[in-house]
Formats: sequence, structure tokens, C-alpha cells
Amino acid sequence: MRKWLKEKNISLGLVFLFASALVLVDELYREGYLFDFSDLFVFRLTHEKLFTLLFLGGLYTQFKNRNGGKS
Repeated sequence: MRKWLKEKNISLGLVFLFASALVLVDELYREGYLFDFSDLFVFRLTHEKLFTLLFLGGLYTQFKNRNGGKS
């Protein structure tokens, strides 16, 4: 997949950020709200936890790529 992303000139960080946006859209569609901070502290996997992981992963990879790190 990385080869395909490299050929299309798409960074992995943008894929993570786009996926996190899709999680928010799904949350809005299913639950009727965008983000509930209290869902971060429950034991089960929630949309909020998935969004947070994808968003932070996207920011990290974007920051790493901008500073010359190898992805």
C-alpha cells in the first residue's frame, strides 16, 4: 500500500487524518453528536478512542514527514 501511496503522492498522515474525519461522520450519523469526552474513559472501544488514535497518528506521521523523517 505504501508503494501505491508513494506513486499517488499521498502521505500516510493524510490517510490517517481522512480516516479520523470519517469516524467523526459515522459518529454523527449513528449517535447524533460529534465527540463525547466521557467516552474516552470507558473500558470498551468507542468512536472517540478510534478518532483520537487515528488523529494523533495522522498528526505524528505528518510531523515526522515534514521534518525529514523516514515514513
